[in-house]
Amino acid sequence: MRALGEALKSFETRDEALLLLVALDTDITEALVPSLLTTALRVRDTLRVRQVLGRLPHSAAEAAVPPAVRKLLDESAESDDYRRMAELLDHLGLDAALGDLCVRARDSVDEEIREVAEDFRWRMTTRVVTRQPHSTNDGSPAESRVW
Repeated sequence: MRALGEALKSFETRDEALLLLVALDTDITEALVPSLLTTALRVRDTLRVRQVLGRLPHSAAEAAVPPAVRKLLDESAESDDYRRMAELLDHLGLDAALGDLCVRARDSVDEEIREVAEDFRWRMTTRVVTRQPHSTNDGSPAESRVW
């Protein structure tokens, strides 16, 4: 697992590591969430990381991703980082965490970070979408939510 984490840091090995993670058990992906979030900040890798994290059961994503996003944003204050993380939380259906990120972004002194809050809060309050979380732990269909 440590080797995969290191591989995600290197341009030469990142593609192979992401491909391998798609084939491996999601427990490994869950353990590498912080490294994957850092990788997701690179525009070139954003979509592949979303695909890898999208394989996590919703409950596992809900437990692992939001704390790692908060930690990453504590260490980084760029608007692009906020936007990538908001897009990821939206993609994973982590609505509470996306709401928290929007509050945090809204309170920023950086105008571009506040813009992220406006963009995603508007999305959350104006769209009515039936969303299915990825799966439940037992593989049964998860309940629908309308928000």
